[in-house]
Amino acid sequence: MTTIETLAAVTIVSIAAALTFAAVSAAIAANTRTLAACREISAVSFSDRAMRDYAEDIRIPFWERHLDVVEEERSVTIPWYLGVRDQTITFSPGQEALTVSVITADGERKASLLRGMGDIAVSVVRTAKGSPSGLEVSWASNKKKYASRVAFGTAFPEVTE
Repeated sequence: MTTIETLAAVTIVSIAAALTFAAVSAAIAANTRTLAACREISAVSFSDRAMRDYAEDIRIPFWERHLDVVEEERSVTIPWYLGVRDQTITFSPGQEALTVSVITADGERKASLLRGMGDIAVSVVRTAKGSPSGLEVSWASNKKKYASRVAFGTAFPEVTE
């Protein structure tokens, strides 16, 4: 084999190695981005389901005309949790999580939702007549804004057999 043939072979092998390295690096980077997106989607999906479950447990009787919803600067406190007037649920957005506090006769429970998300806000959704009918929760992640509207449950009992 001559020197020129050897240099050509080394050049071809070097180009193939560089292309292989670039392809593997791109695949690893894409995999990392995909994994991060899947984690975020999973966390948002879990939090959305939990928010819907909590809101569904707010069972305001149809005869209740005046609802004492307490809307503070950044939090919302709602009575009638599990259909009991004195049991309340509070949605309080923090720096990187939405804290849900439930106060029942058994004590207080807390849960953190939307962990790692930013710019979380909570507001009450009202009907045309001004009655509270649900919550709207908004947040930001990766420079994108998201919002979820959840409806309160009803006061009618569930039929079980």
